[in-house]
Amino acid sequence: MRRFSLYLRKGVYYAQLYNPKSGSYMYGRSTGKVSRDEAAGVATDWLKNGIPVPKTRVKRPLETRMTLDAVHVGLHTLSLTPDDVQKFIDILKSRNLLDSAIVTSAASSQVLIDYLTAFWDYDTSPYIKETLLHGQTIGRMRAMFLSFGS
Repeated sequence: MRRFSLYLRKGVYYAQLYNPKSGSYMYGRSTGKVSRDEAAGVATDWLKNGIPVPKTRVKRPLETRMTLDAVHVGLHTLSLTPDDVQKFIDILKSRNLLDSAIVTSAASSQVLIDYLTAFWDYDTSPYIKETLLHGQTIGRMRAMFLSFGS
């Protein structure tokens, strides 16, 4: 199997490196070359030294790029459970790459209309419970007035 593939787009050659982890070619990257031989040289350099990251032009090792590509492919194709997604979120939070996230199919997630309907319900509202826990006051009549007035 070839380790990379070249194709021409708008006069510039693009290279797709083969990822043995995912069993497919990675997305095409511009080599910036109009000559096929020069483009093959750039692709060979990427195989040897890593692919430069577009914004910083820092080269990542090819192993890292292929692992990331396999993760991207997996996220698009694998059947994930809410527990799997929560593990991803926990990892990203622990690395300070993510501040907060909501898993939509989790039992704790709520449809917006249900949340808004229950917002001023004195007995079930998380907002009212939080307000009371902080020592502030809100009466049943006020909550009822706000639920009808909104």
